[in-house]
Amino acid sequence: MNNISQFEEKEVIGVGSFSRVFRAIFKQDQKEYAIRQLAKIQLIKQKLEKTVFLERDFLYKFPHRFIIKLFGNFQDRDFLYFVLELCLFDFQKLSNKKLPIELVRYYSAEIVEAVEYIHSIGDLKPENILIGQDGHVRISDFGSAIFINSTEYQE
Repeated sequence: MNNISQFEEKEVIGVGSFSRVFRAIFKQDQKEYAIRQLAKIQLIKQKLEKTVFLERDFLYKFPHRFIIKLFGNFQDRDFLYFVLELCLFDFQKLSNKKLPIELVRYYSAEIVEAVEYIHSIGDLKPENILIGQDGHVRISDFGSAIFINSTEYQE
């Protein structure tokens, strides 16, 4: 997975200020993925290059069953691409629906476990809480995550 031409683009499933996410099929094995396409020019204009690379590094370095999986990343002249696990939907789509209490407890427990694992999320909102194809929660969008190690502290 190192070139966008290896994928067949399907429908757009999300749009942000400098990126879009679309469902895609990897031509080699017909598996489905979510591809996040980030416009380089917008990242540079908004001075977000470091943020995007921090997010990528976070996803590679801290795998967890309730964190969206990053399968690969690559770039071309105009865009950066993240090849991500395809999820069914985000919690934003559930905002006007009444859910059974058992389902609320189930998803709440998974969200708490994910948040405990990563300790600090700067931007946890419903559209960043996804449901994977296996029915489990996936947290996404770690652009504002902060890395802290024993010799470096950030506020």
